[in-house]
Amino acid sequence: RIGELQQVTGDTECMKIGYFPQFDDRRGSFSQLSTRLLFWQLYPKGIAERQSYPVTPYMQEALKVWMEIHERFCGRFKAIPPLRARESFSHARQYSGNHVFVMQWRGKQLSRPEIEMCLDFLLLEHRVLDSLGKPTRITSHILRHGIASYLRQQGVPLEDIAALLHQVNVIVTDYYSKPSPQELFAKKILVQRFRRRP
Repeated sequence: RIGELQQVTGDTECMKIGYFPQFDDRRGSFSQLSTRLLFWQLYPKGIAERQSYPVTPYMQEALKVWMEIHERFCGRFKAIPPLRARESFSHARQYSGNHVFVMQWRGKQLSRPEIEMCLDFLLLEHRVLDSLGKPTRITSHILRHGIASYLRQQGVPLEDIAALLHQVNVIVTDYYSKPSPQELFAKKILVQRFRRRP
């Protein structure tokens, strides 16, 4: 979610190093059985306490590239107040004072529309068509739906997809990860075959 991405800061309240899947910030204990990872401590939609978001190597690489580009064109990241405009992230009130927000440009925190424009730019070479063959815009929300649907098609259980997307209600995840037409066709064939049996 963009609202969670807007919360990422360079301070120690947000960025932690730990072991996946066991990361216990309160006791400071880590499971030594798994890989050491960077975690973001963010406020998920509708929740008042920070939750751990593991940062994959791909996300770390993207973060590094973003920071290098920013430093090249704008200089170092600045401590700024959180965006409090209409398009602000839902937990802006949790961030009193100035923070070094990662999603900033020239000392201003990026808004939702600005982040969507960055996504448009990144996807310029990837033309996407809808079911009628017309060009369509890929938004961060559509990407969430796409990832959920892809994982579902790969056989990942809904509970695991819900945990990955930080969704409390599995019914919402079920809606997000609609089965593909191929899946529906295969299920219809199976139902027809089952009904034909004596």
